[in-house]
Amino acid sequence: RLNRSDEAHAAFQAAISHAEGILTVTSEYYAARYTLALAQAGLALYSGELAAAEAAYRTARQNCDAAGVLAEARRRLEALCGAEGGDRLRSLLALLE
Repeated sequence: RLNRSDEAHAAFQAAISHAEGILTVTSEYYAARYTLALAQAGLALYSGELAAAEAAYRTARQNCDAAGVLAEARRRLEALCGAEGGDRLRSLLALLE
């Protein structure tokens, strides 16, 4: 959300809440796990703290490491890396190789 950081932050928070809600019902739902990880990475754009995103990506990968799933997660994270300050997220890409 270009030049609308407050809205983007709220959207990342909402995505985290939604993914966590799904995971309380279906804990092995890989799409929710990767959504949670991407949203945590989005919040790291603001905080600079990558630990939650790293942990979420590790958990997601343990849940499902199929090549196509990893490729899609990498594409989404690469798009987020294109945001202002996104260079600090590049280390997360290694978790998806």
